[in-house]
Amino acid sequence: MKALKWMAALALCAVAGCASVRVPDVLPSAYMVFFEDGSATIDDQTDVLTEVSLVLAKFPETKLQITGHRSKSEPKDTDERRVEAVVAQLEALKVGSDRLVMLTAEDTAPVGSAKDGLDGGNRRVEMYIVQPPAK
Repeated sequence: MKALKWMAALALCAVAGCASVRVPDVLPSAYMVFFEDGSATIDDQTDVLTEVSLVLAKFPETKLQITGHRSKSEPKDTDERRVEAVVAQLEALKVGSDRLVMLTAEDTAPVGSAKDGLDGGNRRVEMYIVQPPAK
């Protein structure tokens, strides 16, 4: 339940913008970045990616799974371009590419549809913190 609240707070932060970036004391499980229709440009969400980079620095044994999504109405390469944009930003923030696992889900995992007015949620990149196996 805490992970869902954290993810919801980060999604709100991504949409509304955050005044400051903080590194949580516990390892969060997920982050999201949202995009305009057909776009792979990261606008006003750099705080989210800055926090991701700080979390990865604080927890060096972790990796980050980055999954791009698109709506059915967008060009087929949009999800891949979104992942590449997020990866480029994280690398600029000194996150090593060896810690990034890149995937695309295309339009196979919708969270809404144009019919219900929630198609914008499909224009996203999800990032999941992956912990190493227990020893």
